[in-house]
Amino acid sequence: MVLLNKIHFIIWKLYLFLLNPITHWFSKFNQKEEISRRQARVRESPTAEQVAKLHAAESKMQELKANMAVLGKEASAALAAVDAQQQRLTFQRLVAMV
Repeated sequence: MVLLNKIHFIIWKLYLFLLNPITHWFSKFNQKEEISRRQARVRESPTAEQVAKLHAAESKMQELKANMAVLGKEASAALAAVDAQQQRLTFQRLVAMV
């Protein structure tokens, strides 16, 4: 039962990993556009408010990149766990057949 729950958890993580990159990609794309707009505004009129907003947008972009890296590592670990479990089950079935 615990093994089944772990497999369901891993499958859920994989599903989220496949869904999240799409939403993160759009967020990242929108964030890049926002940064470009803010950089243009800062070049035109470098007010303290514009510079602060630019720094906030750049920080958010870095956060998105970090989140994507974490998701990638979690998905890799989940795939490795599923693969290892599948190999163990296959081995157990082979042993049971012999």
